[in-house]
Parts: sequence; structure tokens; C-alpha cells
Amino acid sequence: MTNIAFYHCQPPNLGNEMHLPVAAIYLKTYIDLERPDLAEHLHWTLPFTLPEDDNVIVNFCHEHSIDILCVSVFIWNEDLLNQQMPRIRSKLPGHVKVVAGGGSIGVHRDPDYLRRQSWMDYAVYGSGEVAFADLLQSLVFNRKLVKFNVSNLAWHDTLNNKVIVSDYRFVPEPKISPYLHNRDLLAAMVERDQARGMHITMSWQLTRGCPYKCTFCDWNLGLGNKVSRRKQTFQQEIDLFQELGVTTINIADANFGQYDEDIEIFQYFLDKNLKEQAGFQVLVTFSKLRKEHVRRLMHLSGQGKFYSSYIGFVFSIQDLDAQVLQNIDRPDVSWEVHREMIAELQAAYPEVPCTINVILGLPGQTLESWKHTLLETMDAGGLTLAFINELLALSPAAIDPDYQTKFDMQYSEALRFNTTYFYRNKFPKSCYSFSQHDMATMTVLTSIWQSACRLRHEAKITVNSHELMQRILTSDNFLRLRDDLYDNWTQNDCFFYRIDFDGNSAPQGRLSACHLSYFDLAWSVHPVLVRMVMDCTVDIKRNFAGIARYLRDNGTSLSEHRPKLTNPIPQPRLPAPRAATAA
Repeated sequence: MTNIAFYHCQPPNLGNEMHLPVAAIYLKTYIDLERPDLAEHLHWTLPFTLPEDDNVIVNFCHEHSIDILCVSVFIWNEDLLNQQMPRIRSKLPGHVKVVAGGGSIGVHRDPDYLRRQSWMDYAVYGSGEVAFADLLQSLVFNRKLVKFNVSNLAWHDTLNNKVIVSDYRFVPEPKISPYLHNRDLLAAMVERDQARGMHITMSWQLTRGCPYKCTFCDWNLGLGNKVSRRKQTFQQEIDLFQELGVTTINIADANFGQYDEDIEIFQYFLDKNLKEQAGFQVLVTFSKLRKEHVRRLMHLSGQGKFYSSYIGFVFSIQDLDAQVLQNIDRPDVSWEVHREMIAELQAAYPEVPCTINVILGLPGQTLESWKHTLLETMDAGGLTLAFINELLALSPAAIDPDYQTKFDMQYSEALRFNTTYFYRNKFPKSCYSFSQHDMATMTVLTSIWQSACRLRHEAKITVNSHELMQRILTSDNFLRLRDDLYDNWTQNDCFFYRIDFDGNSAPQGRLSACHLSYFDLAWSVHPVLVRMVMDCTVDIKRNFAGIARYLRDNGTSLSEHRPKLTNPIPQPRLPAPRAATAA
């Protein structure tokens, strides 16, 4: 019997929020159904979902006679694994094979990838079901791997001292539900992590792939634009999630709303919440072009209250500037259409926020155009939620050799702090349209602006956005933070704050600057920012009660020098791992 272990190393969000990795159930389903002769020789142990101490993994492999250790590598754990896995590997029995897969495996693009990551014996890229089955077939039955007989797999050819990378093959979304087929394994994963106090978000994939090629996105891992769909299984799967007590669902499709069945899925969630009080919350990335479907889906979400109360309805627009959208090959409807939809939803569900996702550091952005984007999103009544334009290794921006030259993109690999640990990954330092100082300026402005948007929404007040923008840009708090971030970046190659909002030394000398939403709530109740917002409130007499209530609910007042923050700061959930990409 060949014993298989999985180490997903899925770091939780702030606190106890965790997306449940489900790669193992995809791989097991394929082998059970397509390679039954192989399946009877395999024993699948309960996957490790969270980061673990070295000794936990090593001792488990010894105690359970593990033969194959599978490791999932994504942008959020890549640095951690590259430090940890060589240590673990050195303590494993010699016969144990380490197989790596996931969204950050770039072996098909980088000929030296497997040599640098010497802790990997094999690397699976793209959708992993067939590649993993072929690999296990070779290991279990002692058959030589032959390049033209396998796909999506790389390995060391020790005899010829070279790395072999097999060709890519598109693997469609399975027609049989991996969630239902592996009900017992999935239940055991959920039960174990719930017992550890984790709030689980289920990563639920129905559609594999994306037809678009936005330059910042690695959804297709640079491997094409094919799309496939599993249909007519959603009711049983949702029933299973309810049975397991998992009520937060992240639909890991690139364009939810593209299919008519998506309307049926939201209607089923609606019925569950209204008729059975299931309490489902559903996170999605909506279709970019089928806005009438999206409009209907958002209304169903509003009626069933399965939106996140902190984020609400989400509009992923990335930027408002037409040139920027052209530069990033972003298909979408106009801002006017989005703004009309926001107004419609606010009228129907005034208590629900409308979050507008934007990306900072895209080619073509300027300080002035970015200020315009922030002003427009506030004036539309939205909550701004910005992300820094990470250079994903398998995105078109990274793969296209002319992209960096065309836009004069200069990237930084400065040390960053993600609120838990330090890491490095490329992000924009400058380009033809903004300087490094502009990037630092936009970063600080965005963090403070998001907090002002939060206060405006929660207190239900009307603000003169242009006046507020000017007050923020000329405030001592903004100028100190900007100068500190820029100096730390240019002088120390560190992209994080060393001071807090008041200009005092930050806790342990560091505050994250790359997680722009981290201070959303904390800074929104800071007396300095509250006073700036109050000074720009259109009708302070009418709106003061809302501000006072918000401050009271969050344990502070205008008379205090600093807010009392006794509650954890909510943070939007990160995108879930794509279910069938990792090993």
C-alpha cells in the first residue's frame, strides 16, 4: 500500500478565517474513477490544511509510513514553504517522494525552476489530476516516466542530469462531483479544523478556466483560455455543505453569472436561507460582461442575505481610466453601468455596503487619475477596497517579454509584512505613468481613504469628497506615513510602516502597508480622521448622531487621543485556492 499525505499550508486570514483546500479530493476522485487498478493500492491520509511546525510533518510521515508527500504552493505560502521544506526534506526517510503543485509552480516557464527548488522531486503544473495519476502509476508499479506519455509534469532525470518537463494538456472540470464522491474525507477535514477553532470557508469550484487574459491575473497560469463546467450537481453539494456546518462558501469560478444555471444556484441559496435559516454567506467573482445576470444575482443575494455583512455587494472594476483598462486587457462594462447598479442596490438594500475592488499600481495610472478613482467610488456611495498589483509569476504581465518594456514597468522585491510574517514578491515600483514616490503616496492615501469610506458608510453620512481628499493629503498624519514608507522603501528596501497613524513607533517597529484593508476599521474611528470627515460632512447637525453611534459601537470617542480597539479588525477574505490546480 502506498501512503499519501498532503501539506496544503493554507495560512488563515486574520484570526481564525480559513479557506479549506480541496485539491486532494479532486485528485482522489480522478484516480478512483479513471484508474481503479491504481486506486486500490493507495491510502490517502487526512491532509494538513494549516501551516505546521517542521516536527509535526516529519513525525507524521514517520509514524504513518508516508511514501508520497504532496505540497501545495501558492503566492501566499511560497516563501514560507521555500524556507520550511528543505528542513523537512532533510529529516524524511530517503524513499519519500515530495510532489509539489499549485498556482505558483512555474516549471513550464522557467527551465531552472526544479533545480532551484531542490526539495521537490516532482512538480505538477496546471490542472493536476492526470499528471498526478500518471506519476503514481509510475511509482506504484515501478514504471519509467516517459515524456510523451504524460502531461503537466516535471521531474529530475538523474541518469542524464537534466530536468524533463512534459507538454501541457487541458484537463476539464470533472463531471462527477469531487465533493460528493469524497464526502467522508471532506467531512473529516472540516471536523478536524472546526475542532481547532477555525471558521471555514469552503472553496467550491464549478467552472475551470477563464476566457479572458487580464494582464495582472494568473487564473489560467499562462496555459490558455479554455473553460469547462460541471453541471447539475449543485443542489446535492450545497446540501452537503449545510450538513457539514460550513456556511461560508467561496465559489472559485472566474466569472460566476456566465451560465444560466448560476441563477438557479443563487435561488437555491436563497431558499435555504429563507426557508431553512441555513445562514449561508456566498463569496463570488462575478461575470465581467453578463451584467443583467449579475444584477439579478445581487438581488437574490440581497433577498437571501448571503452577502458578507462587512463587504456586501462586490464590484471588481480594477480602475476607472479607459487607458489603464486597455493597458491591462480588461473587458468590462462602463463605470456608468456599475454606478447605476450600485444606486439601484443601495436603494433596495440600504444597510448593505457596495464594495468596489480596485488595483493599485497598474500601468497608465497617475496620482491624479488614482485620486479621481477614489473620489468617484466614494461619491457613488461605495466602499473602496484596493489591492496592490502583485506580479504573479504566471500572469500575462510576467510571461509577455514585451510587457515590462512597453510600459517601462519597474518592480520591487522589497521586504514586506503581511500582518503575520515577512515575505518578498515583485510589485510595481514605478512605470511610465507614475514614480516610486507616487506609488508610496497612492498607497498611504488609499489606506486612509478606505477608512474614511468605512466611516461614511457605517455612520450613514454625506461627505464633500473633494474637500476631504484635500484635508487628508495635507494632514500631518498622511505626510508622516508617506515619508516613513517612502524612506523605508528607498533606504532599507522595506515596504512597511515603522510608525502608526499618530507618528509613534509602530508595535515591534512594523505595520503592514501592502494589506491596504488591514486598518480599515481601526483608522476609521481615529479621532483625527473622524474630525476630518466631520469637517467635510454636508449636514453635520443631521449626521452627527450617526457618527456618535459608530464611535460608541467601536469603543471610542472624539475626546480620546487614541481609539480603544478591543475587537479584532475584520479583514476581507482572500481569494480561495483554485480547487483542482494543486497537488
